[in-house]
Amino acid sequence: AAILPTLWTYSSFPHRMAHIRRALRAALAAIAALDLAASDVQRMGRIQLGPRAFRVKVRMFWIRHGQSCANVMDQCKVKSNQAEQYLPKVEAALKRYGEEYDGTPLTGELMEADSTEPDCTVELITGKLKAGERSDNGAIIRVHDLVKDPTLTVCARHQTSQAGKSFMQWLRDSGVRLDFLGSSFLLRAFETASAMFIEQDAALRHEVLDDAVLITPLPYLTERAPPGYTSVQRDNEPRRIEEQIKILEAAAKETGAHGSHFRPERVNQHYAKTWPSMQHFEKFKAFLAAHVVPSLEKVRRELYWAKAPEQILKAALETQLKPEMDPATHGSRVKVSWPGGAYETGMGFTRAEYEDIEAPEVTIAFVGHNQMMLEYCLGGDMSKKPNNNAVLEKLFVLEATPGVEGDDTQYAHLVMRELSEHCAKVMDAPSGKESLASLVHADVANCQDPYDVSEWIGLEKPRGSIFGSWGPGENTQCMKLADGGLASYPISEQFLPQANNLRGV
Repeated sequence: AAILPTLWTYSSFPHRMAHIRRALRAALAAIAALDLAASDVQRMGRIQLGPRAFRVKVRMFWIRHGQSCANVMDQCKVKSNQAEQYLPKVEAALKRYGEEYDGTPLTGELMEADSTEPDCTVELITGKLKAGERSDNGAIIRVHDLVKDPTLTVCARHQTSQAGKSFMQWLRDSGVRLDFLGSSFLLRAFETASAMFIEQDAALRHEVLDDAVLITPLPYLTERAPPGYTSVQRDNEPRRIEEQIKILEAAAKETGAHGSHFRPERVNQHYAKTWPSMQHFEKFKAFLAAHVVPSLEKVRRELYWAKAPEQILKAALETQLKPEMDPATHGSRVKVSWPGGAYETGMGFTRAEYEDIEAPEVTIAFVGHNQMMLEYCLGGDMSKKPNNNAVLEKLFVLEATPGVEGDDTQYAHLVMRELSEHCAKVMDAPSGKESLASLVHADVANCQDPYDVSEWIGLEKPRGSIFGSWGPGENTQCMKLADGGLASYPISEQFLPQANNLRGV
């Protein structure tokens, strides 16, 4: 830095000095980059943090929800020559859930499923959308786009319960307890969380989580269709949580042996009533770091900083970050601040580096959705699309420096670091294609709003009992896919208890 200005004055040697100046600038930039990287590495655990700084490891099990009444419509069997019979059903759904498209007429054509779209499609006649186009602003929509915030199918409830049993047994055998249980705002997500965890056998449940742990639907996790896919997404728009709970309470009374043992008192409704419904991974990370983690008992007991005030944090996230997030920007630095506190993202790390860090660890489980898991856990690789009920592992490291020494109520400067590798698969689940191929009417008998789904996917209604040749206490072929224990829900080798050193902290 001292030499460069001096060299700059030697203009009598323009060509030689130009090369020297370029070389020096490159060298200085490299030194600065190395210095910054070294600082980040040191903060990851190679040296001690400052005396008032705290670090906590966050281990998140990211679970895909069970198959819903909308998912199973991705094998539509209705033919175009049946339009006269089926289009009135779509018009009724538009009237019920179309909102701004309530009463919008259809072209009169019903387009069959094909290799590019497994659901049937219809076209709206409206100046608000582009005719003949399927896009974010296109008039062609899928039939299942009008299935408002669907529940799990009957088969999926059984599969989800079996998945929960296998996963909780693995947690128990690995000595891991959950500090937090969350989901998106969508019904199929927190219904999955309930069936996988809360509705399990009490003895097993108590070995993995305390009764104080509730299902907490959280903001910024809601599913969305891939960009450019559809202009209508009623299946990804949550109902009011009070309505969701009534639906699950009704299901618990009606579906018997294959149904729900839903417990509404185990749901924390607060954020679903007060926070926005959208998908935004960076906002979710900031909310997790600034509000969820510091509220956990383990953190409050061992570390010392106050969580960000809820309404102030929400205002900061909504005004300082873009309304939508492009997955291509994932990994870019993000900064948010509020009076007395701040949040930013930091350098990524490897799994090996995570294991080497000596710090308290909190373990959380979130039930979410395919698109977000693909984009922010698996690099957008469609070949790695997780099966319904599969479990991935996402790792974070959160560092906090309180604002005022000796005052534990002060908000912190937070740095959130994220695993730079793809998420590892902890537990797999039965193939979604196999589940779809094995469906019978009994498996989707609860899927009646706004359509009788069985009619669209070619499942014949049995005479008498809705279970046909299966009695109310028997399992269909779809259900039996989940009845193989570890064969149905295999644990990846690296996570087998005898092959790792996992521990609850």
